[in-house]
Amino acid sequence: MQVLTDAQRAKKVFREPASRAKTDPAQLRKALDQIDAGDVLIVTRLDRLARLAKFERELIRTRTGEDRARAKARGVKMGPPPKLTPQQIREACRRRDVSEPMRDIARSYNVSHSTISRLAG
Repeated sequence: MQVLTDAQRAKKVFREPASRAKTDPAQLRKALDQIDAGDVLIVTRLDRLARLAKFERELIRTRTGEDRARAKARGVKMGPPPKLTPQQIREACRRRDVSEPMRDIARSYNVSHSTISRLAG
């Protein structure tokens, strides 16, 4: 019994050099130009479709985005912890509503005046 490798069964074989510093793989471009609907493109390693660093960055970005979405669905708060407690926020809003200068309010809580101006309330 004879076992044929994919390369032996393939009608056309395109080989990209192992070390590709350039971003434009000529053989991949050639292969993509010649395939039609229903054709099968066999790639020995996924990093052969794109430069490895670029490919890895995309994989990491995708996995990170999925992980963040799952964490948010579980109720995990993203970003740094709040600078003010809910009590401080209510108090700062009340002081702002009676026209106390925002810089004075901010100074008393050791935050920037921008933080006070963004408070909803």
